[in-house]
Amino acid sequence: MSTTNHLGNLGEDVVSLLFRRRIDKVYRFSVTFLGEKAQLLDFMVNLLDDNGSEYGPFFFLQVKTTATIGAPGAGIPATFTAEEVRNARARKVPVYLVAVESGDDDAERIFAIAIDETLKGGVAVVPPIFSLADKATRMRIYDEVHAYFLSEAKIFQSHLTRQAYASQKGREGNDEQS
Repeated sequence: MSTTNHLGNLGEDVVSLLFRRRIDKVYRFSVTFLGEKAQLLDFMVNLLDDNGSEYGPFFFLQVKTTATIGAPGAGIPATFTAEEVRNARARKVPVYLVAVESGDDDAERIFAIAIDETLKGGVAVVPPIFSLADKATRMRIYDEVHAYFLSEAKIFQSHLTRQAYASQKGREGNDEQS
């Protein structure tokens, strides 16, 4: 197996493991690897109810892994072209791009962003904003996927985007100035 394949498999395994972990003592996700031949996306993830049963809502993940260690606070390179963004959005369900930096075997950095209606163009770097190591980030994904499937509009607009983060920070800054 080539180093590139090993690195990619490691990133996929780490992301799968994070989604398989309990949040507040409850399993929230069922992760299915789509296989090496799957085009565009790596995982389909079903939401689980409080009893651990799949109940309908799901989303897709694309995982990009790099061994390059960036500067502290820098994003993780993860190329997802404008065409790939269009193809992911055409699925009409939530999709997340996950970047894994695995320069040290025991210290991965793992961040996600949503591929939603606000994303125009492709992605070159996933910013270090929404860490999948943080249970709160995974729970945000759970909550917004659940809300998307309850919605009649079926337009996926996520809170895990650069724009939503900037908007949130702007509101917090205004609250502090008041």
